[in-house]
Amino acid sequence: MIRDITKDVDQHLLTKQQVYPQHNNWASSVGHPCDRFLVYSRLNWEEKEKPNLGSIYIFQEGHIHEPAVIRLLQDSGFKIEESQRSFSWREHQITGRIDGKIEIEGKKYPLEVKTMNEHKWEKINTVDDLRNDGAHYVRGYYDTMQMYLMMDNSDLGVLIMKNKQTGRLKMLAVPLDYAYAEGILKRLEKINALISKIDKVKDAGAKLAEYPARIADRDVCQYCPFKSICLPDQNFDAMSILTSDEIIDLLERRELVKNNAKEYEKIMDKLKPHFKALEKGEYLIGNFTVKIRKDKNVIFAIPQEVKAQYATEGEPKTVPTIVKLKEGADVEG
Repeated sequence: MIRDITKDVDQHLLTKQQVYPQHNNWASSVGHPCDRFLVYSRLNWEEKEKPNLGSIYIFQEGHIHEPAVIRLLQDSGFKIEESQRSFSWREHQITGRIDGKIEIEGKKYPLEVKTMNEHKWEKINTVDDLRNDGAHYVRGYYDTMQMYLMMDNSDLGVLIMKNKQTGRLKMLAVPLDYAYAEGILKRLEKINALISKIDKVKDAGAKLAEYPARIADRDVCQYCPFKSICLPDQNFDAMSILTSDEIIDLLERRELVKNNAKEYEKIMDKLKPHFKALEKGEYLIGNFTVKIRKDKNVIFAIPQEVKAQYATEGEPKTVPTIVKLKEGADVEG
């Protein structure tokens, strides 16, 4: 019996993980919804949790797909320069690394490449879709591009999105929104001032200054690499967490059509296969809790007149109980 070599690959990826010092605000993180996270990233970087194996493989896929998209663009006749060029904006303590600059019709534009699952890829078709997406990390793509446009003194950037299932590409031309970008910079000014203040207090040996307030969105906290020091008493393992964009989108649409029985049933029909695949238990899915029961499902065989004599126990019947969480509500273990 040959041994499973994928275990060696898993171990290789796990041992490669390192936590590096962060002395500046990363352009890739400026859109994160939690100020406390931004401070932790710079002052408590050594306490940052290493990613789990699932996250590592997701990152690994990005490292594979993004260079492949760049090569495909080049093979298609587009000139791409400054690939993985580092940016630094000392005034605002921002650093970043852009995927490149692409030349289209004689003009060069900052270029970013992102991979997405099929559902998310289908859903995002405009810049507004990007800015208003339910996932904070997707909204963050817009914020990151705004910083690159400001640092590059450009008025337009190119975002290429790759469907990981089909390989198809989609492009968004992202214009500079100066007022929006200024809002990001003002937020970072406060972060930088607070970090400077905390550093001085620490250096003086005095009591540690207050960090920014914690946010109330525990769905974001669940995946934060600083949750062990920020919320050490929270039991995040009390319920299973699902991050399926497709299920979250269906649950949100279900809320909107509650008064339309026909549309409601259509959405529930799409949700049922997802719920059927889940084990018995309670799940946090976006801003919803879903409790799955597995009730006995008795099937009666023909003939009808004596069906009671032929009763058999079939596959368990899945019964979900869905609850929309209130805005800002805590999820307690």
